[in-house]
Amino acid sequence: MPRNLDRRIEVLVPVEDSRLRSDLAEVLDALLADTRFSWELDAHGLWHRTRPKGRTEPVSAQDLLMARASKRAKKRSGPRSPS
Repeated sequence: MPRNLDRRIEVLVPVEDSRLRSDLAEVLDALLADTRFSWELDAHGLWHRTRPKGRTEPVSAQDLLMARASKRAKKRSGPRSPS
């Protein structure tokens, strides 16, 4: 899949709300922990699939983020009273 790296525009903004900073940190931690679907670029410009170290199970950022979203959704809906 081609990427537009030449005409790309990136924007940075400060995140001052500590709760939002914490949420962003959790998402970034999940993405950086991924050893199942992630790739790394080496010094020679070649991409390599990341692999878990030793005999540890692969970590999927998508699975981590889906579990996080499900947990938050359950927390927001709270216990329901019987009808």
